[in-house]
Amino acid sequence: MRKIGIVIFFVLIPLQITAQSIVWQLKPTDYSDITRFGPNLYQVEKGGRMGIIHSDGSVVIPVSYDRITDFYEGRALVIANDNGKERVLGSLSDKGMYTSFSGKYYTLAGQAFYSDGMLSVSDSNGKPGYLDENGTAVLGFDGSWTKIKPFTEGYASVFKKDKYSLIDKDGRPVRFIIGIGAVYGGCNVYNGKALIWDENGKFYQYDVQTEKCSSAKKPTQTQFDYLYCFMSISNRGKQPPYYTFPSGKKGLMPVSAGPLFGYSKNGKVILPVQFDKAGEFEDGVAIVKLKGKCGILRYVEDGSDFIVSVPKSHHEYYQGKRVDCSFSLQTPEVWKNKNLEIVVTDSESGEVISTTGDSNTYTFGIIPQTSSILYNVSVASEGLQLWSGKASYTFKKKEEQNLRVSLAVNSNKADENDKVYVYATITNPGSESVTTTVSMSGSSSFNSISKTVTISAGASTQIGSYFKIQHTIKDQHVEVKTSKGGHASKTGLTLMGFYD
Repeated sequence: MRKIGIVIFFVLIPLQITAQSIVWQLKPTDYSDITRFGPNLYQVEKGGRMGIIHSDGSVVIPVSYDRITDFYEGRALVIANDNGKERVLGSLSDKGMYTSFSGKYYTLAGQAFYSDGMLSVSDSNGKPGYLDENGTAVLGFDGSWTKIKPFTEGYASVFKKDKYSLIDKDGRPVRFIIGIGAVYGGCNVYNGKALIWDENGKFYQYDVQTEKCSSAKKPTQTQFDYLYCFMSISNRGKQPPYYTFPSGKKGLMPVSAGPLFGYSKNGKVILPVQFDKAGEFEDGVAIVKLKGKCGILRYVEDGSDFIVSVPKSHHEYYQGKRVDCSFSLQTPEVWKNKNLEIVVTDSESGEVISTTGDSNTYTFGIIPQTSSILYNVSVASEGLQLWSGKASYTFKKKEEQNLRVSLAVNSNKADENDKVYVYATITNPGSESVTTTVSMSGSSSFNSISKTVTISAGASTQIGSYFKIQHTIKDQHVEVKTSKGGHASKTGLTLMGFYD
């Protein structure tokens, strides 16, 4: 019978055949949003401010800034609003290293990115110049130029009012020898060459290797790309192509049930639905929102599962009597030695059943009202609903059998101690042991007693008491009864004293 009960229970719990677990990498926080930003880098938001954390919650950049750009050339800019201007407070490498800038520098329109290892900005006086990767001012900021462009291939276009120059990273301008006309304008270097034109509108091509100019055709289109090269030549657009990190190794996809989400694999539930929002697992982690708070989950190949087994699924009981049901819970390694919340509820009424646990065994008592009851068993920890399954128990009511009771008076004459002994024999005809209270009472001369005894199935026990008799006395009586039924008595007894 025991094996049948276990088999039935296993059929009712298809979840046990999985072998994976999901745990918190970062427990729910008060961040209003978390998004993947780079390898083990996550952008977080709180109160409209931005910051960067690792997946374990360790802070890379405090949540204090208005904007963080995407990566370009391996760096992102950390920006704060300063009276309507974008102040650059530092830079973040794609390796997660943050560099704070000590000076006050501001982005230039369309140039909020490092190019060729240099960042084109303006200072608090509006004078443009260049910062290196440490945020140190290395060129400009002295009024030499009124307008600057990003560096490309070691050179950058700069202007003093309308006068164009092409400078190297030491700030030295290139000397153009183009013939009759004076240089009027030009653009940045692309593939080792820069287009310039004279005051007559004639175009030349400057080769940075030979340092010579040669005649060139005017581009078919004269719009500039984001690096200040002609779009028709570079085939680049006006917007910087910020780098988006490729998705990590794909993993579990979220599944939904109504408005909530959980995770499954091959049709098997790994984590029950509970999340307001849930992302796909990438590189073993996923971003979720639970009860309005954002967190990060981690997927674990555990090799073990939550498994419930019922050692005894069938119980026989007496009407109105309590039955103790139990089950054992196997726990995945990753959740062992952690506080688990085990909740058992009646699948029909929803009533929560109080349980007691010792190690991995849990017990609850009920008074059966039907022949079978299906219970929901759920496991939670650290705010996560980890697992749910069902446990089935069947019950058979037993007809109560009264105990058989007999009385025997040892003699009708008292002994030298003036006692006439009476013995009660109580027999248990049932198939289970019984604990009962046996009471013996009688006439005023009888010594009444009450005693609790346990009688094994099919066995008998005997208790005794006595009448106190000094002289012959008539019409004495004695009776015995038990709390489990059964009664016997003797009346009309004539008892004599020892000397009568």
